[in-house]
Amino acid sequence: MRTIAVSILSIGTLAAAGPAQTSISTVASADGTSIAIECAGAGPSLVIVHGGTGDRTRWRPLLPLLASKFRVCAMDRRAHGASGDTLPYSLQKEVEDVVAVVAAQPGSVFVLGHSFGAVCAFEAAFHTSRSPDLRSMSLRSAWRIIRQSSRAWRH
Repeated sequence: MRTIAVSILSIGTLAAAGPAQTSISTVASADGTSIAIECAGAGPSLVIVHGGTGDRTRWRPLLPLLASKFRVCAMDRRAHGASGDTLPYSLQKEVEDVVAVVAAQPGSVFVLGHSFGAVCAFEAAFHTSRSPDLRSMSLRSAWRIIRQSSRAWRH
């Protein structure tokens, strides 16, 4: 996977951005659970996976900025926001949810994962058939878990 740097936006730019036109749709995960995504913009796809206690609306203030360069899609993880849930819970189901959202995107795909969402996104990279189209990942606050997972994967 080729690594591409993703720049972080400044607060001054954020204040100047207007609202983005968004659309909310759903993608069916492997077990049939409905996963909600909110998308805006045009261009290469950027899938955003939120952390443990949030939902896709945490990313809404950034959508106008990102939508100028990307088709940005913020997803609701399983049992968060407008997404459904199917018991019993497992990390594998969370991974399958990210895989389903990535698979539903056109063209090249970039992924941004935050906190626990970064763990789900990292694991999904190993399970998607879209690997050639997966251009980069930006992961935040999951390094210890990812480092342990990478060691296990290499052995």
